[in-house]
Amino acid sequence: MRPGPQALTELKTALSLTDDQVAQFRQLQQDRMQASRQNWDQVAQKQRELNDLLNSGTADATVVGNMTLEIRALQKQAPPDEQTYRDKALAILNPAQKTKLQLLEQALQLRPAVDEALSVNLLQFQAPRFMGPPIMQPPIQPTGKK
Repeated sequence: MRPGPQALTELKTALSLTDDQVAQFRQLQQDRMQASRQNWDQVAQKQRELNDLLNSGTADATVVGNMTLEIRALQKQAPPDEQTYRDKALAILNPAQKTKLQLLEQALQLRPAVDEALSVNLLQFQAPRFMGPPIMQPPIQPTGKK
C-alpha cells in the first residue's frame, strides 16, 4: 500500500524533514482546519437562525438586517489568516531546510510553463507516487459468431 498525501513523503525527502517536523506540520494543518471549521459552524448556526426567523413570518427588518451583518462579519473572518499559518510552518524549518524550500518556490514559478509544455506533449505527466496502480482495461472480447 502506498502512503497517502498526508504522509508528506516527497516533502520529507526534498527538505530532509524529521519525523517530529512532519508531526508538527500535521498538527498545524489540523489546528488550521479546526479554526476554519469553528468559524464556518458559527456561520451555519447564524444562517439557520436567520432562516428560522424569516420562515416564522414575524421577522423584524432591523433584526434581519443585524443578523445578516453578523453573518457577513463571520464570513469575512474565514478562512484563517494564511500568513499566520505560513509563518508557523516556516518556523518549523531549520535554516538549511528553508534554503531547500527556496528551490521548491522556484519550481512553483515554472508551473505555468510546465502546464503548457504538458498541453503540447513536450513533457509527459508523471502521476504522484501516492496514487494507486493505473486502472486496467478489461480485455476486448472477440466479436465472432459462436
